[in-house]
Amino acid sequence: MSNHKDFSAAIEARLSAVAERNTRRRQATEAEMAHRRARLAAFANAAAPLRQHIDRRLRTLASYFENATLLDDAEGATSVCRFEHTPRFPATAKLSLSLAYDAASEEVTLAYDFEILPVLIEYQRHDQLFSPLEQLDVERATRWVEQKLVECLDTYMQLETSPRYHRGDLAVDPVCGMQIRKADAALHIELGGNTIYFCAKACYEQFVADQAGALTTKEGQQ
Repeated sequence: MSNHKDFSAAIEARLSAVAERNTRRRQATEAEMAHRRARLAAFANAAAPLRQHIDRRLRTLASYFENATLLDDAEGATSVCRFEHTPRFPATAKLSLSLAYDAASEEVTLAYDFEILPVLIEYQRHDQLFSPLEQLDVERATRWVEQKLVECLDTYMQLETSPRYHRGDLAVDPVCGMQIRKADAALHIELGGNTIYFCAKACYEQFVADQAGALTTKEGQQ
């Protein structure tokens, strides 16, 4: 016959083993969380100078455009600049630079995102720079940010001259045949219910002279 004490001891041994495993698992979880908190604190300290460099350069870029607005990020993880639609730049645009840390891989990600609406040209919308936390090079990352902002500027300036964005704002100079934006015309006149645009004063004067000559000829014929 089996011994009841041995049976109880077997149960107790198994329950004790389970409790010990649970304790070890809880301790391991607490240790992992403490490690992650420490790494996040290390990330915050290491990333602070880079965040300052990012914000400063984004402010500098925005200062050149009256339609640019810097948006606040409550968590401070992303720096955003929004460009409003204007006659000169007939599209809305949003530029974002964000810093993130993956505690599992202990890797820092610096992300660049640029969105133009409507999308009528090809351009790079997204890019990333990766770095282990212990090897985060603020100077290198800042140079990368500067490069991306210059690329963003080159893309954004295309909106000023792209025919796809100015289809309703283009005119042809009747003298030289040059296609120009109406907003860039040197001069314009109203004739027969239509507005005629000129790329330069010389073209305007030539057109006026030709029109005067045509009127003189018609009067002579009468």
